[in-house]
Amino acid sequence: MNKTIGIIGLGPMGGIIATNLLKNDFSVVGYDLKLECRRELEANGGTTVSSTTEVADEADVLITSLPGAQALDTVIDDVLKSNRPDHVLIETSTLTLDQKLKAAEDSLDLCEW
Repeated sequence: MNKTIGIIGLGPMGGIIATNLLKNDFSVVGYDLKLECRRELEANGGTTVSSTTEVADEADVLITSLPGAQALDTVIDDVLKSNRPDHVLIETSTLTLDQKLKAAEDSLDLCEW
């Protein structure tokens, strides 16, 4: 079974991750604030959507590659609005461990158990 991988943040690192996944026959859906990053994903055979929540709705696994802690917090809030409760999230941003742990703890506070 081929999983759909969602990439949120298609800049230098996220774009390369997406390209490598596509080269290995994964289905990739992605979003980035920058139009040129979205166009590059489409040119490489991926699909783009208009929001991070839409990526979360369509993907089995999510990979984030974001420029800062505030962006990560915003993306996590959007992912939690998704219709899918079963996400695996792989966070690859170059943030400090403390920033990543805080985002994880804050997201647990937002989850409805």
